[in-house]
Parts: sequence; structure tokens; C-alpha cells
Amino acid sequence: MCNAGAMAALVGVQGGLKFAAQQQAYKMQKAAVEQAAALRNQQTLKRFTAENMQELQETESETLRMRDLALENQAREATAIAARGEGVGIEMKSYNDLAAQFGRVKTAQQIQQRYMGVGREMRREEIGFAHTQDIARIRSKMPSRPNFAIALAETGLEAARAYKTFS
Repeated sequence: MCNAGAMAALVGVQGGLKFAAQQQAYKMQKAAVEQAAALRNQQTLKRFTAENMQELQETESETLRMRDLALENQAREATAIAARGEGVGIEMKSYNDLAAQFGRVKTAQQIQQRYMGVGREMRREEIGFAHTQDIARIRSKMPSRPNFAIALAETGLEAARAYKTFS
């Protein structure tokens, strides 16, 4: 027959090993959660960078387009001025129509830029909201740290049961 004290001690050792295993599992799960959060942060930063790059490209493209329109308008003005100086029958009305057309295009472009800016800002906010939700979801998977006092009490109870059973 087994010694009750030895069985109680064996249960105590088993409880200690169980707690050590729980600690190790906690550390591994915590590291995995932290790594997932870090990866999510990197992904979000890449999305913000992509948004910023797209904005720069769109702004540059629109700036070049407006510069070309301004140059075309200046060329028309120069042609109109030269034609008037040479006495060629260019009407002031057609010149004014061209200038008005350029003004409408420029105004429409400015309005479009404002709308695009609002859209970009909304996309950035959505990226931020999604990131916050993802990080909260990832962090919710964080395991609870094993409690030494609880593990000690459980092991003590199991050891007492083992002692009582084998005595």
C-alpha cells in the first residue's frame, strides 16, 4: 500500500508542474497575441501609406492637368491679343467665352478636389476604425495570467484529498 504522505507530495509536485505549464502556455499565447497586434499595426501603416501615395499621385496629376489647361488658356489669350493687333477679325465675345470656359473648368476642378479630399479623409477614418476594432478583437484573445494563489490552493486541496484517500 502507498504512503499517504508520499501521494500528497506527488500531487503537490504535479500541481507545481501544472502551474508551470500554465505559465508557459500563457507566455506563448501572449507572445502570439502581441505578434498578431504588431502585424496588424504594420498592415494599417501600409494602408495609410498607400492612401497617402494615392493622394499625392492624384494631386500631382490634377496639378499637371490644370497647368496644361492654364497654358492652353494663355496660348489662346496670346493668340487673341495677336489677332486683334493684326486686325484679324477675332471677336471679343469668343475670347470671353474661352476665358469663362477656363474659369468654369478651374472652379469645377477645385470643387472636385474638395470632394476627393473628403472621400480620402473618410477612407482614412474607416482604416482607423477598422484598425481599432481589429486590435480590440486581437487583444480580447489575450489569455488570463495563471494565478499562483489559486493554483496553490487547488494543489493543496488535491494533496489533502490524496492524503485522506490513501490514509
